[in-house]
Amino acid sequence: MDDAALASLLGETAEAHHRAFAATDGADPDWPQWYASYLLDHGFDRFVEGSAVSAKSLTDSLIDVDRRHRSEAAPPPWEPYYARHLLERLHGSTA
Repeated sequence: MDDAALASLLGETAEAHHRAFAATDGADPDWPQWYASYLLDHGFDRFVEGSAVSAKSLTDSLIDVDRRHRSEAAPPPWEPYYARHLLERLHGSTA
């Protein structure tokens, strides 16, 4: 599991999302689905070797980690936080 590489891919995803939704300054109520699709299209599976991660499972995980991150009193940088959570939650998943 490579937290730093996944954190980098998450940052790339955020930049791509912001470009795609530039007209709304990145506002997108369906961002978890967009992120999940982008991540899966850009090699997310390499971070969870030996398991197939569905778009639904990844979307649900993104919603969960976002909720957890927002509840932190002093949230740490989001990319490594999300990476760690996603790897812990999805590694070995066959959902």
